[in-house]
Amino acid sequence: DASWSLRLAAGADLDSVDSLMVNTGSGDVTVGAGVMLRTGTGDIDVRAGRDLVLSDASSVIYTTGIDAGIGTLDPLAASLYVDGVYPVLGGTVDIVAGRNIEAAESDQLISDWLWRFGGGVDANLGELPLTWNVSILNFRQGVAAFGGGDVHIAAAGDVRNLSAAVPTTR
Repeated sequence: DASWSLRLAAGADLDSVDSLMVNTGSGDVTVGAGVMLRTGTGDIDVRAGRDLVLSDASSVIYTTGIDAGIGTLDPLAASLYVDGVYPVLGGTVDIVAGRNIEAAESDQLISDWLWRFGGGVDANLGELPLTWNVSILNFRQGVAAFGGGDVHIAAAGDVRNLSAAVPTTR
């Protein structure tokens, strides 16, 4: 269940003992179109001496945690919760840019990846508990920490069009 942590530094200060120390004004991190920079329970640290750029709406950075499963939910009822997971133990995403952070605009709705189910009565199953689950592969909104992780974002300049999500299914 353990995952690797990822550490990226653009414009790294090679004289520093800190592997995430960067020279301000030097080095960009660009997450290409369609690229998902992700891990499970590990952390993601990104340092850019200058800019962090998410090239398009499908360029994302996130930690997923691990799927906690359906718990005490009736397996038949759980089969109705198509493709969703209940993540726990998600890692932290920590981003620092020496100048700007820029992301492409996303027209995606939260409900495209964070799904609500239940809270009513089914003729065959009876009362269905209200639950939220996540379709992680549908996420196209910038930066996220699923399953209880944290997101930290800092830029010396501007942060434009960046969405950050820390959803919970509990």
